[in-house]
Order: sequence, then C-alpha cells, then structure tokens
Amino acid sequence: MRTAPRKALSLMIVAALFAAVLAIPATAAAATGTKLTITASGKAASIYHKVKLTGKLTTAAGAPIKQVKLRLMKGVKQASGETSWTVIAKPQTNAKGRALVNVRPAKDAKYKFVFLGNDKYEAAESSAIDVTGYQPNTIELKSSGAATESVTLQKGLAIFSLESTSAPFKVTLLDKSGKLVSTLVDSTDAAGYKGETALKIAKTGKYSVIVSAVAGSPWTVKIVQPRKLKARTWATFSGTGDQVSDVYALNRRSYRFIWTNPSGDPIKIVLRNQAGDVVKTITDSSAKAGLTHVIKVPKGLYVIEVDAGDSATWTVAFKK
Repeated sequence: MRTAPRKALSLMIVAALFAAVLAIPATAAAATGTKLTITASGKAASIYHKVKLTGKLTTAAGAPIKQVKLRLMKGVKQASGETSWTVIAKPQTNAKGRALVNVRPAKDAKYKFVFLGNDKYEAAESSAIDVTGYQPNTIELKSSGAATESVTLQKGLAIFSLESTSAPFKVTLLDKSGKLVSTLVDSTDAAGYKGETALKIAKTGKYSVIVSAVAGSPWTVKIVQPRKLKARTWATFSGTGDQVSDVYALNRRSYRFIWTNPSGDPIKIVLRNQAGDVVKTITDSSAKAGLTHVIKVPKGLYVIEVDAGDSATWTVAFKK
C-alpha cells in the first residue's frame, strides 16, 4: 500500500526538477567573458577601394568562436545628437572566429559588430569605428594679389578651376616638403584668365597653393575631387579654352574619338581616369579636326581634359 504513494512522490519530484531546469534562462547557463574585437583595413572609403571591416569573436581566453552569426550595424546620427543603429549584414565567423564585410558609405558613418549570444555564449559587441565617406572634396580659395594657401588634398583626381581679372597670373602647387607638384597656370593675358586643369594627387596630405598675381587683383582657385560610383554615359563635350569635363562612364572596351578645333590653335586633349592617370592622349596638335584609331580602355569612369589656350573653341565626341 506504501509503494504507490512513494512512486507518485518520486515522479512529482522529478517533474518539479525538470520544470525548474526549463525555467532557467538560456543566458544564465552561458559561459561568461566572451569578447568581440574589431579591426579595419582602412579608414576612408573612396572610388578606389572599399573599407574592409573585420569582426573577430573570441572567448576571454582568446579561443575563436566558429560558425556563428554576427550582425554588422551601421549608425546614423539623428538630429537629437543620438545615433540610431541598423543591421546591414549578417556575416558568419570562419574557423578563426573572423567575419568580413566590405563597406563604402556615401557619407561618414559608424559601424560595429554585434553578437546576440546563444545557449553557450553571452552577447557581446565591438566598439564603433568611424569610416569616411566618398563624398567630393571641395575647396574654394578667394583673395587678391600674391598669396600662399594651405590645403588638404586626397589621393586621386583633382580638378582645379582658376580665374583672375588681370595678368600676370601664376598658380603652382607644392607638396608638404616644398617640392613643386605642378604649375597649374602661368598666364600673361592682360584680360585675365578663366580655365580648368586636372591633376593626379599622388598622396593624401597637406599641400600649398602659391598664387602670384598683381597687387589688388582678385582671383579664385576652386579645387574639386569628384567621388562618383556611377555616371551617365558621355556623348559630346564642347567648350572654349582650358576645361575638364564632368565624370562620365565608358562601358565598352573600344572607342574612336572625334574632335574639332576650328581655330587651328594648339590643342591637347587627354582622357583621365578617376585615379588621375592620363589613360590616352586623344590629340596634341594644331589640326582643325581629327578621328582617332580605335582606343581600348577598361570599363570605368573618366574625364576629358582639354588644354586649348584662352579662347579656342572645340568639341570632343566618341563612336563606339
């Protein structure tokens, strides 16, 4: 008669213990001391490369945590000053506990890796890292007479718009050690000068713009470093004097360029990529018109730079 109650009591105790185990939150049974570290291969995104963000998940002892999902969060600063975070990727860690994501933001942004935790490890997150966007770098200098201005330029293509009301007008660019990078303009036209020129900036850093102009004569130097990922297909570019086109896309490998130069003045037309390199010289002559042989170029974004003096008119177009 006593056996049945004892069995029932034993079953009740086992059931209670099982229910208690089920009631324990998963995080309570998780190991403590997990940590998440983040490294980045670069601080600035640009048209030339993406920034590689690496999240590495390890235990406190340094052992990698393999094959688990992380979340890459992108932070956007709100008007209130607070940062709101959005998940933009869910990479999985490899055998070394690393997860890799490439980013290239249009504007400055913050990123962090987050591990939500599981039944074995607690949640953790990395510190935030700032990534510079690829927005254009634009600088405008205005003054009169002789002047020296310090500017910070980024590696890659730079377009200089130069204007003065009288002559002589000379503008040179020096690097931080004082070495001449380029003479941007050296005009003796009494009516003044207005034109553009393009240049490859070899390194990001400080540069000096040296302006030589008549005392009291106003001038403007505007520097634009375009940062485009897409562009409309370029068809025809026309103008007067020294100019640089907008950034255009060449989506085929082979082109023939057609150009006109009605004045017959010396003209030089070159094709530059967004790194600032001269890819092809279309013409360097005094001919009034011309058609190139087939020119092969990699698919990408380019500008046309025309050096045609102060007043010569011209056109440049291409055939596929």
